[in-house]
Amino acid sequence: MTEDKDRAEFYTHKEIMGIACKHGVDGCWSHNLKLLDFVAEIKESSRKELEAEMVAHAATIQREARLSLEKEALEKKLAEYENELGILTVNRAREFFDYDPTTGILTWRISKGTIKAGSAVTSINCKGYMNVKVGHKTHQAHRIAWMVHYGETPQSEIDHINRVKTDNRIENLRCVSHSENMFNTHLRPDNKSGHKGVYKMKNKWGAQIRVQGKAINLGIFDDIESAVIARKQGEEKYLCKTK
Repeated sequence: MTEDKDRAEFYTHKEIMGIACKHGVDGCWSHNLKLLDFVAEIKESSRKELEAEMVAHAATIQREARLSLEKEALEKKLAEYENELGILTVNRAREFFDYDPTTGILTWRISKGTIKAGSAVTSINCKGYMNVKVGHKTHQAHRIAWMVHYGETPQSEIDHINRVKTDNRIENLRCVSHSENMFNTHLRPDNKSGHKGVYKMKNKWGAQIRVQGKAINLGIFDDIESAVIARKQGEEKYLCKTK
């Protein structure tokens, strides 16, 4: 009787009756030995199920941790590969550079070789554009500025609106097609009319425009003013088509 009483102390009356009713066990007295054994069996089964769940959960955590380490290793190898080839993504551009959109100055965020963090990009290539070397590839500073500021890789050319190639302020940059970019260039040294796309033909004046590498004649005129007007109309017409 004492043994039964001791075993009964591990369970409340409410708990035993609840389990008994749930499983259809006949009996309602908390000191019933058969009922106590049944409750103990259920508790043991629940404990084993809980242990199994804990083991499975631990295995899941270990697997996720292993996958996380593998992912980090792959990302590290990919970064090394991109750096070796000089591939510049938006994330890498923002990792390497800071950009001030009001001044247009691009600075290094990290130290690299002889370059110290905080150093401004000042190198200018033979075409007059500022550039910087990442890995084994040279990139134009104004394209990096666009990537850092807008968080996207420009899919076409970046034009300097005021035609100053070192002015990389964001308000001076715009993403345009090649044809649109060509519209915003300086006059050729051999231009004698003073107007882009307008040329002298004996006692006449001609006007033309180049779109996607193809020259389009805009007409022959008696005076330069008419040729200039035709050229401006051509720019408006073909600029709309290339957008």
